[in-house]
Amino acid sequence: AFELTSGAGQHGMSMDNWGRKFVCSNSVPAQMLMLDDRYLARNPYLASPKLAVDIAPDGKHTELFRISPAEPWRELRTMLRRTKQFRGSDEGGKPFGFFTGATGITIYRGDAWPAEFHGNLIVGDVANNLIYRAIVKPKGLELVAERADVGKEFIASRDLWFRPVQFTNAPDGTLYAIDISRELIEGAAFLPPEFMKYLDPLSGSKQGRIYRIAPRGFSTPATPNLSELTTLQLVLLLDHTNGWHRDTASRLIYQRQDSSAISALRQLVQQAQTAPGRFTALYALQGLGALDESSVLTALMDSDAIVRVHALRVAESLVAQSVAITNRFSNMTTDRNIQVRYQLAFSLGAAQGQSRNQALVQLALSDHSDKWMQVAISSSLFQGANFVFRELTTQDAFLKTTNGQQFMLMLATQIGTRKRTDELAGVLQSLSNIKERDPTLAPKIIEALVKNIEGE
Repeated sequence: AFELTSGAGQHGMSMDNWGRKFVCSNSVPAQMLMLDDRYLARNPYLASPKLAVDIAPDGKHTELFRISPAEPWRELRTMLRRTKQFRGSDEGGKPFGFFTGATGITIYRGDAWPAEFHGNLIVGDVANNLIYRAIVKPKGLELVAERADVGKEFIASRDLWFRPVQFTNAPDGTLYAIDISRELIEGAAFLPPEFMKYLDPLSGSKQGRIYRIAPRGFSTPATPNLSELTTLQLVLLLDHTNGWHRDTASRLIYQRQDSSAISALRQLVQQAQTAPGRFTALYALQGLGALDESSVLTALMDSDAIVRVHALRVAESLVAQSVAITNRFSNMTTDRNIQVRYQLAFSLGAAQGQSRNQALVQLALSDHSDKWMQVAISSSLFQGANFVFRELTTQDAFLKTTNGQQFMLMLATQIGTRKRTDELAGVLQSLSNIKERDPTLAPKIIEALVKNIEGE
């Protein structure tokens, strides 16, 4: 039920309801991780783009509307940098007003704030004494985090000691902000030594503040002690509109390992009022070792794309032994939602037989224009690459596209690096098809193949 997660950031990692992961670092306010390392690990011959994608359009140079006064030492350091008297960039002569201390990236998954805030991205900037909010929107398979508050920040303080470093969704549906409340947020190594006569890097180290961010007039709902609830009561909380309740209830169900929950969980997969309720019930079944074919098939045909995505992930543990799930996987290549097809491309790697290879062919034909789909398909071709390559050599329209040719070269690179005799022979036998359709592509295929054969 649990696995190591992927990605790295300096301070903060968060997930949205889709299971997409987000990280940040000092000058990088928001990145999303495009896939899990486990999908790359199973195919070590796949060369993947950088998995962390910047999603804030202006990145570090996003204009921040700070309202706290300028620190004299920061202005002086910028001047020293501009005149080359101290190392570091002077950032165009601006001492502040852009991201230099992004921390605590968090997706709001509560239910106390108005609906338009649900799924918002929250990140603090400790150097500018503020909290930034962005609206997350799809951009193909990637996302873009657009500023939500025009000409101002979600929260900004005049207090130079306001240092919001982390956030968490709360039991009452609000958001908690952790403020470490320090006079100085810079490390001593990033300050001229002369400054240290006048600055105390430990000032405030024994204090801190926690804020609850709630709508005006908010009335705190009664929250039961979840540890005192029965297992069946916990199952019902998986359908809660507040992500904290779903997360906590699912954790407690896993810890208890109470088989009395199984029947209710299977019913919840089919009848939960919310999409998160239906897919969270699936994960709970998996955690109890009770994931069944019927529940998975139901979720794979759910009306909500987000449920189908999660169903594909949990189905990976069953698909190799289930003809029905394998057939359903094959039928999902025409799913109307690209996020579902993207996950399908990864999950097909857990299936076996020619039908999984044919499904990967269909995804390559329909979605090869997206580089991330190419990566997802290739990750599943630690076996079956020869079949997919051969099938694609018969597709005239595909081979005439730049992206289609890039995908063929990617496959040839994998096959050449792997050095399996049957795969190499298959590529060479298929070259005649390629020469008939595009004589210029065949030499590139041979070059990619031979280069990697000779590369080791």
